[in-house]
Amino acid sequence: MKRFNLLVLRLILVGLLVQGANAISQEVSINKGIGWLLSNQNPSGSWGTETEYPNLCLRDTSLVADTLCYLGTTNIAYSKAIQWIE
Repeated sequence: MKRFNLLVLRLILVGLLVQGANAISQEVSINKGIGWLLSNQNPSGSWGTETEYPNLCLRDTSLVADTLCYLGTTNIAYSKAIQWIE
């Protein structure tokens, strides 16, 4: 019985370690995504091709601004996006 309890405890610990690794992996991916978004913002504050697809540009910029706000990244890029939308 004692051996079974140790096995169960080890399995639980392994499960917790895997969950922690997944959370860290997701955080890294989110940070990379935020970095990509910020590096691809237009100088005007928008995202997308303003001249060819203005309606899509408004949609894309709004979605990116919402995403940045949701993730707590309300920095200068977020402010520029809001100003462009207004």
